[in-house]
Amino acid sequence: MRLLLVDPDEDRATTLGKALAAAGAGVTLAASGSFALTMLEWNPHDVVVSRIRLGDMDAHELCTILRDDPGLKELRFALVVWPDEVSPAPGSAGVDVILPSTMSAATMLERIGRLMPEIVPPPPEAPPPPADSRPPASGDAEPSSSSFAGSLDGIELGELARTIALAGRTGHLLVALATAGGAVAFENGRVVHAEFGDETGGPALAALVRAAHRERVGEFCFVADEGGGLRGTPRTVHQSLDELLGES
Repeated sequence: MRLLLVDPDEDRATTLGKALAAAGAGVTLAASGSFALTMLEWNPHDVVVSRIRLGDMDAHELCTILRDDPGLKELRFALVVWPDEVSPAPGSAGVDVILPSTMSAATMLERIGRLMPEIVPPPPEAPPPPADSRPPASGDAEPSSSSFAGSLDGIELGELARTIALAGRTGHLLVALATAGGAVAFENGRVVHAEFGDETGGPALAALVRAAHRERVGEFCFVADEGGGLRGTPRTVHQSLDELLGES
């Protein structure tokens, strides 16, 4: 079961994410509704688990946006309600199931699993690695897991891109800033495509790096595509990363 956990409280999200992973789910974290939408555009999930208040929107707005997307009609939406929050009526805004925060992670997955009986969670004795939303430490040659996410607070986007390139990774680096979102595709460590706003290619990457440096806030997620060959990704970048970053 591929589960996207949406909660702006990093400590709480990490704790719940690790519990859900230990119970048998593959967990990815998103710290806002807008970043969750960006991640779902590039990386399919089976279910979204969200708290009510997300900062940039609430869970009902997020659920409504997802329900309006024909490509996400199979996606399930679970709402986790904490004791200090008012629980909405079941079925509100297309929510499939409401889960009290006091419920154990195993019971949460069991309740969600009823919505998708065709999905069999991995056996408890071999769970996926715990979710970790923290960015790789500066200077690390390779992130600790295939896919990883974190905040751009205190980390330069250009240096993050170099880390991914040095590790020879293949996949998409998704970036959500306050003003817009962008994406950078890597193939064996080489940037092959970038998009930001209305731009694509090298100019898009340069503009994205400049915007991230200027705003100093935002989120990122690297979605690995090991062996996938980036099927369907256009090739719009033909310069080296050093040349591209020099232009930014």
